[in-house]
Amino acid sequence: MSKMLNQNTAYYRQVKLLVAVLPAVQWKILNIKKMSVKKHKQVMEKLEVVLSEKYFSS
Repeated sequence: MSKMLNQNTAYYRQVKLLVAVLPAVQWKILNIKKMSVKKHKQVMEKLEVVLSEKYFSS
């Protein structure tokens, strides 16, 4: 599975696009846009970690 999710594969790019359009992810992004710059950065970093662990771990 980890080979399929290598960042250089077409499969990885497709999964990344699918995750980006999930309603929960869109809602979170909308709320993040309303935050202060400092809070925005913290939350975006946390979101990236959570998504990479959930969808791109081996």
